[in-house]
Amino acid sequence: LFLQTYPHLFLLLQTLCGHEGSVTVVDGLYDLGIIVSASTDSTMKVWRKKSDQNWACVHTYSCPRGGFVLDIALLAFPDGSIWIFASLDDCSVRLFCIDQDDKFQESHVLKGKQNYPFSDLPNDRATNLLFFWKKFH
Repeated sequence: LFLQTYPHLFLLLQTLCGHEGSVTVVDGLYDLGIIVSASTDSTMKVWRKKSDQNWACVHTYSCPRGGFVLDIALLAFPDGSIWIFASLDDCSVRLFCIDQDDKFQESHVLKGKQNYPFSDLPNDRATNLLFFWKKFH
């Protein structure tokens, strides 16, 4: 984790250790104290801020069939829940919810066509994934 102190100067706050492979994607809502990372070890990890400079892994999701996460988007709702949208290499988008009590659960699996990833979505990932989710919910 880095803190930007000046336009091009960053200060290392903490290194989050836990993945056994290279980290391929990270997203987070720092002001809400949540970071999600994915790795070549076929896992996605949810990290929560425990104190000013202390973060801990609170959930680990293992991708089906040894697959991996291509991209992650997070979206916070007024009820306190946080939704994680994860696109996987099996052409699916998986939706996870974390409620106010930190309960983590997979909510929906949206399957795409064989060999057709969801990477053609426009740039505003969270908004478009939410629209896509509402379309099939």
